[in-house]
Amino acid sequence: MSLTLRPHRPPRPHARTARVFLVEDHEIVRRGVAEMLGLESDLEVVGEAANLRDARAAFATVRPDVVVLDIRLPDGSGLEFCREVRALGPAVHCVVFSSLDDRTTQLTAALAGASGYVVKDADSQTLGATIRGVARGHNYLVAEKEAALRALRSAVDGSRLGGLTAREEAVRQLLLTRHSDNQIAAELGIEPAAVRADVSSLVVKLIAPTITYPRRSAREDAQGRRRPRPTSF
Repeated sequence: MSLTLRPHRPPRPHARTARVFLVEDHEIVRRGVAEMLGLESDLEVVGEAANLRDARAAFATVRPDVVVLDIRLPDGSGLEFCREVRALGPAVHCVVFSSLDDRTTQLTAALAGASGYVVKDADSQTLGATIRGVARGHNYLVAEKEAALRALRSAVDGSRLGGLTAREEAVRQLLLTRHSDNQIAAELGIEPAAVRADVSSLVVKLIAPTITYPRRSAREDAQGRRRPRPTSF
C-alpha cells in the first residue's frame, strides 16, 4: 500500500493555506513535488497516494482543497478519479500533472472536470501558481471544457455521429449529463475501463477534429515543439 498521510501543519498568520493531495505513482516525482510544495507557506501537502485504490481510501480522510494527479496510474486513469472527485461537489478541485503535452489530452482532462493542467517539465513556480489559482476557484480549462462539450452536443446535427458505435453514443449522452466513469459503467453494465476507452474514442472522433491549432512560429519550429496528437488513456 503506497499511501502517506501527513501531519497537519498550523497555517501561517494571515495566510489561507490550500490543502493538497498528491496522486502520482512515481515515488521520486511524488516526493520531489511534495518537498517543493512544502517550501511554500500557503500550500500544505496533506497526503500522497501512488494508485487509485489508495487515493480513494484516503480522500475523505485528508479533506483536500486541491488534488494534483497524474493521468497514467498502475490501476487506472487519474482522470477517472478526477471525475469521481468532481461528482462529489464543487468544493475540491483537480490539477492534472502529466508528461502528456497535447491539446487533445487537455480537452479530455477538462471534460473530466479538471481545473488546471501542468506538464511535468514545467517549473515549480508554474505548478504552485496553478494550485493557488485553482484553490481560489479559478478554472484554467474552462475554454477547453466548453469546446469539448460543444463538440459533443453539436455532433448530433452533423455527420460524425455516424461513425460512433451504439455504446459510444450512449456514453456521449451520459457525459453530457455529467455522469462519472463509474456511474456510466453502472448504467450501461460495463467496466469503467471500457468507459475510459469510449471517452478516448469520442475525443478522437468528435472533439479532436474540431480543434484548430495556431500556426507555429519559426522560433517554436526551432525549439522542436511537438504537434498535438490524440492520446489513449
